[in-house]
Amino acid sequence: MYFDALLMNDMLRIIFILVIVILHSICGVLSSAASNNEYGEETELFFSAVDEPNFGGLKEIKSSPVQQNQAAATVSDYRKVINELLSESDAQDFYSLEGDCLDHAAVLLEKLREKGFDKIMLAQTSDNGEAVNMSLNDGSKERAYKTHYFLVDRSMGAGSEIIIDPTIYQFIAAKPSQATANPIFVGEKSDLETFYTDNRNQSRHDISDPHSAKTGKYNPNELVCLIYSVDQCSKNRTNFER
Repeated sequence: MYFDALLMNDMLRIIFILVIVILHSICGVLSSAASNNEYGEETELFFSAVDEPNFGGLKEIKSSPVQQNQAAATVSDYRKVINELLSESDAQDFYSLEGDCLDHAAVLLEKLREKGFDKIMLAQTSDNGEAVNMSLNDGSKERAYKTHYFLVDRSMGAGSEIIIDPTIYQFIAAKPSQATANPIFVGEKSDLETFYTDNRNQSRHDISDPHSAKTGKYNPNELVCLIYSVDQCSKNRTNFER
């Protein structure tokens, strides 16, 4: 009986150990499955995103360049696009040789923004500003006021602004031949001064009197100051960013 009891105890001990081993194995499998399932859905969704039509997964993320700010537009950039616009059927809406500066500036502004020039804006010289003292070449003086609308791009700074004037030839009494070929001015302040110097004998600022005796007697630089409100005339300028 004594040996039978010992044998029974040994068998129970072996069975107990086997049960512990089996339970440990089962728990290990369940733990592993639970661990995989914890992150499995996110991983599956992320990699299945490769199949989405607008997403390229990890490959697209690694290869997509960081978006950089576009470089500021240059005078050449504007001239190229404006020359292309002048070849379109509705080109007459973009400029005038006689006036209506606000209407044409607004149309050209919208068109240039459509072409990607997001820094271009409407500018106004206001006759509500200060009078500009003009010195005519006959020795006379004039206190002048002026209202004019045109376009500017100041992304390179106020001192390097690009000025676009689609009605510049209203300030030239007798139109030169180039007015038809290049009716829209594009350039910086120095280019404006060159323009009015080249057309000095026909330049004016008051278009209400086409036969004014003052036509051709203005200093080109003073005209630029008055019409485009630059330098000492800058208090008369308003730039409409949007």
